[in-house]
Amino acid sequence: MEGARLVAATALLLLLDKLDAAEDSLLSETCTDYVERPLIPDVRFDFDTYPNVNARENFRFTCAELLLLAGVMNIPNVFITGAGGHLAGVEALAKLCYRLSYPGKLSRIRKQFGRSDSACSRIITDTYCFLDNEW
Repeated sequence: MEGARLVAATALLLLLDKLDAAEDSLLSETCTDYVERPLIPDVRFDFDTYPNVNARENFRFTCAELLLLAGVMNIPNVFITGAGGHLAGVEALAKLCYRLSYPGKLSRIRKQFGRSDSACSRIITDTYCFLDNEW
């Protein structure tokens, strides 16, 4: 009788261990489905409507000065990053100026220009490298 109870208790412990492992794997599978990503706003930067007061504060230049600076620095009208991303050359320069004038988080640039943090980082780095090679 004692042996039967010991076998039953051992079987119950093994069953609970298997259920615990199955529950852990099920929990880890369902948790990976719900990874929250940062919101990328659906905005495109427009130099024609952006106020010069804000531009001077954010970029240290007005929008007209940024357009002139992009032309003087030979930044192409369509800037292509190393990863194949396309954007206006003046927008790439504006991102670099924004980053240099306020070295904060990339999330501020993401919200301002409507691109992901990684895309903003690549654009800023590629613009810097372009200007370093050009000048």
